[in-house]
Amino acid sequence: ELKLSGKVIPGLVPDCCVLFADMVDFTGIAAEMSPRELLDELDYCFSHFDRISSLQKMEKIKTIGDSYMCASGLFEPSPSDPLRTALCALRMMEFIRRYQKSRKKVGKRGWNLRIGIHRGPVIAGVVGTKRFTFDIWGDTVNLASRLESTSQPGKINLSSVLAETLSEFFITSARGTLPVKGKGPVDMCFVEALRPEYSIGGRGRVPNPAFYKKIKKLDEKGSPLAEK
Repeated sequence: ELKLSGKVIPGLVPDCCVLFADMVDFTGIAAEMSPRELLDELDYCFSHFDRISSLQKMEKIKTIGDSYMCASGLFEPSPSDPLRTALCALRMMEFIRRYQKSRKKVGKRGWNLRIGIHRGPVIAGVVGTKRFTFDIWGDTVNLASRLESTSQPGKINLSSVLAETLSEFFITSARGTLPVKGKGPVDMCFVEALRPEYSIGGRGRVPNPAFYKKIKKLDEKGSPLAEK
């Protein structure tokens, strides 16, 4: 479309899961680093996020400073998209835990992470006339960003409606209703871990074959997940 007309017609994606991840205390820790070290560390972390999101069939949208944004269901939507998005968030958190330990061993601080996830319709497309960039917009994107900013270090925050959708596969904890800028009160939950029956060793961190078998079954036959 860009080659033919110089523009891309925006499209509506009716069901998309949007994930925002943000480094905690980025400014304070970045002040202790040289410019080269800062970029090396960011590249190291975001490159791992790229691999994690790609494995879960999510599309990286962009990085904004120390914030990372990706989404599922944009081009090849499937009933398992919410599960893959939540798993992506858990794997990002697990990576950051290991990253912090490695930094601590050499006497340096490493960033913690805050994540927010929301699900709903988005508008996707390209705007402007220079440096063309694919992006997504809409209330779903805005609320996902707000859920990230109202999360806590080391936590994955999402709306209670999405938490209910994930409850068969993930352990969640209720936060109650919190005010969100531009939205009013929103009922929120934290995703804590995979359920023992879907994780290796029952530890809730790494999915086991039963989890992937369930995902495959959902995608082959469809699921109520797609209707919630």
